[in-house]
Amino acid sequence: MVKFEIKKVFLRRGNQIAVALLAVLLCVVCFFAGNISYVNESGETETGFQAVKKLREEQKEWAGFLDEVKIRKVIEGWKQIFLYFPTILMILMLVLGYLISGIFAREFQWKADSILFSSMYGKDKAVSAKVKACFYIVTGIYWCTVLLYTGAVLLYLGADGAFCPVQANSSGWKSFY
Repeated sequence: MVKFEIKKVFLRRGNQIAVALLAVLLCVVCFFAGNISYVNESGETETGFQAVKKLREEQKEWAGFLDEVKIRKVIEGWKQIFLYFPTILMILMLVLGYLISGIFAREFQWKADSILFSSMYGKDKAVSAKVKACFYIVTGIYWCTVLLYTGAVLLYLGADGAFCPVQANSSGWKSFY
């Protein structure tokens, strides 16, 4: 029954459009997160992959003992993740809310509620299947989106500084500790 409920959610045209819109917006936010600029010695600004490449080359010069200044320079990719992560989460929550909003209401629209609730296991198994389907949909799409966003940004900008303590850089992480 859970597979059937998940199938019902993803067969609706509106839900297919919502998932496609989420994918497009994920690509747009990843593009903006990867928009890094580099100013060379002559004062010219470079953007794109060449800027990332030159920043990585400069970051190799900073190897050694970490102090606050070096940490702020090294964790560029992590700052970009934290900068656009709330945007991804807001869009994701809107899409997920839309996806699962009609999972209980459709039986009333299709006039199947009386059959469903009068059957022997209709109240118990149908409701638990709907709740499980909602849980699987929300969990699956959430983790896919978060991992795709994080992976795309860190692959493009680099995961340097991954083992730095986040609390040492108060500008990139909003932590009250």
